[in-house]
Amino acid sequence: MRGGRPPPSTRAARPDLRTDARGRARAGRTGSRGGRPRAAAGPDFAFEDDTAALTVERGREAAILRLLRGDHAVLERLVARLAGSDEGEARRWRLLLADLVDAVIARAIEANALDFPEDDPFWGRFTPAECRDIAAALAALGYRFDGLGGFADGRVPSQRDLSLAVGYAGLDPMRIRTWPSEAELPDLFARVTIAADEFLTREAGGLTLSELVELLGQRADELADLWNAWGRVRPLLIELV
Repeated sequence: MRGGRPPPSTRAARPDLRTDARGRARAGRTGSRGGRPRAAAGPDFAFEDDTAALTVERGREAAILRLLRGDHAVLERLVARLAGSDEGEARRWRLLLADLVDAVIARAIEANALDFPEDDPFWGRFTPAECRDIAAALAALGYRFDGLGGFADGRVPSQRDLSLAVGYAGLDPMRIRTWPSEAELPDLFARVTIAADEFLTREAGGLTLSELVELLGQRADELADLWNAWGRVRPLLIELV
């Protein structure tokens, strides 16, 4: 979302809307689980315009983009509009929206939709596209970004692994004079952030049901309750806030 999205420094490593939602919503989770979203009659299902819906305008942006960056105030406003004064429904909607955010962020990480610090001694020497290619190569070697500034499962690459990843990314390791030390490698991703807003805008800019189900793959199966109310939810998520 070039030109409209915030600079990487404003993004959290991995926004967590689940902290409150999990604590308050487990007992209130209801509805069916599993299976692809089904068509249903009623006002919750309306025609969706598949043109780009995730816009930024005069300092305001689609609510879903704010959710992806962990904006709890926006989350609570959405929950209030969806649940009204029903406490049980509020707990349920909190969790459903947090699940949606988690699913999009997880897919963004898998797609290496990441932002890298330009002033970093290692990452700063590459273009954003090259950084993402190196991260993808590391992931292919088994060293995946965990979304929290570290490596998944505690698996940290060696200098040799990093050199291999640079080569697999189509770059010449011999041209790099200074490499992170073995002691510094656990912090290689420390200031890397997730460009989930950019990823969602690029891959599912209309925020339609079909776009999201395709984007999220099997993760979409866990969001059946959300999809069954998508006619109500989508207009709120694309509304500028």
